[in-house]
Amino acid sequence: MSTTKLAGADKMQGELVRAEKHLANLQPAYSDSAATVANASRSRAPRESGRLAASVKPRADARAGYAESNLPYSGVIHWGWRGHNIEPQPWLSEAAQASEPQWIRNFERLMDESLAMVRGLR
Repeated sequence: MSTTKLAGADKMQGELVRAEKHLANLQPAYSDSAATVANASRSRAPRESGRLAASVKPRADARAGYAESNLPYSGVIHWGWRGHNIEPQPWLSEAAQASEPQWIRNFERLMDESLAMVRGLR
């Protein structure tokens, strides 16, 4: 039986663990993405007084990013209400879709940074 020793395996394992921890922290990417969607949504919001557009704020945690309004009527305007003849105006969803190329770059950048931590891969 022959054995082979891989030189530098301990160092490589340490770099992989460090990169894994960096990649596990998605909150900065979620936060930047939520801000991108919130900004994109403001110009798409239906306007009467401008309160709806101004109410959209970004929020993020370790699991997701959100662009949301705390106005009680924002959901009704966005999703509609058939019983009251209010047609949906999905301005926030449309802003998220339209800005996807921008906010997806936040996650690509995080992956690139994580991979750059592993010397020898590039």
